[in-house]
Amino acid sequence: SSGFEAKTVEGEVSSDKLEFNAGKIDLEKIIPGGTLLLECSEKDVSFLIDGAEAEPSVKDGVISFSGIASGEHSISIKKKGFSTVNRKFSLSDSKGAELGTVEMQVSDWKNIEIEVSPLSADVYINGEKASVERKNGKIYTEPIEPGDVRIELKAEGFKPWKNDSFEVYSDLKNEIGPVALQPEKKTVPAKESKEDSREDNAVKDSGTSESNK
Repeated sequence: SSGFEAKTVEGEVSSDKLEFNAGKIDLEKIIPGGTLLLECSEKDVSFLIDGAEAEPSVKDGVISFSGIASGEHSISIKKKGFSTVNRKFSLSDSKGAELGTVEMQVSDWKNIEIEVSPLSADVYINGEKASVERKNGKIYTEPIEPGDVRIELKAEGFKPWKNDSFEVYSDLKNEIGPVALQPEKKTVPAKESKEDSREDNAVKDSGTSESNK
């Protein structure tokens, strides 16, 4: 437990100084309205609140987010190599929320082995270009979190290849291919045939003869 406890008190609250005029109160146990408090078992994590990146304040190991509107919300806590933690919480004008200590579990992330021609193709995972290693005629992505992802292979001069729902497993080998990217068709202007050229020259010669008469 983080040692925080939600309480309701009478009096005015200053979000800057946490000052109360209701008498002597243990300020460390008060959660001001619009604030979310939590602790996390891991450092250097990233946060998303309602799908948007959020930057917290950290003091003595306590992570806080202030200025959150009243209502129902969700928070996602992420760190590479760990399973993403998702939590829901609600806030009101007079009461904040406290999630306690969030324990993050190590995730068995796996890479994807791709056999594709050309080998120079770039790999995109969920729309972002992935870091890869090319060896033994195959492409190996960096380890990614298990789950459903969108894969796209791109190479200059070739049509993109897509898989909108590829499942990455933690206990299986994840393979794609063999995939042969198809060349893009280029529009080439039709060449003039020799017969057409002879006819054009004949017309030109006839016109020249007429003008010389």
